[in-house]
Amino acid sequence: MATIKDVAREAGVGLGTASRAMSGIGSVSEKSIAKVKAAAEKLNFVPNQMARNLKKQTTGCVALIIPTIFHAFFSKFAYYCEDELYKRGYRLIIINSQNDKQKEISMLDMIRQQRVDGIIISTHI
Repeated sequence: MATIKDVAREAGVGLGTASRAMSGIGSVSEKSIAKVKAAAEKLNFVPNQMARNLKKQTTGCVALIIPTIFHAFFSKFAYYCEDELYKRGYRLIIINSQNDKQKEISMLDMIRQQRVDGIIISTHI
């Protein structure tokens, strides 16, 4: 699997230039952007989302804890949460607690460790 270093080498640019060209952040000439994108395509480069998350200190994920996905209200609630978050560039992690308080607590601890950008909790326990 190709890394950003491989892309930079293939494009004949520095690592920082390749990184800025791929992220669209910072100053990079159009010529360098074209070279980097061509190299990335040639090498089938896929950006490392974990590395991006570390650099940006964000995950792009929001967790939704609901008591049950089977209830029509919570199903629709999850649907609309996902739709709105997607429009804003976020992904949704849905956690179905099955009305189990211990599971809710356990899942809350797990998603805190995963460093999601936000948590939406809807429970009736």
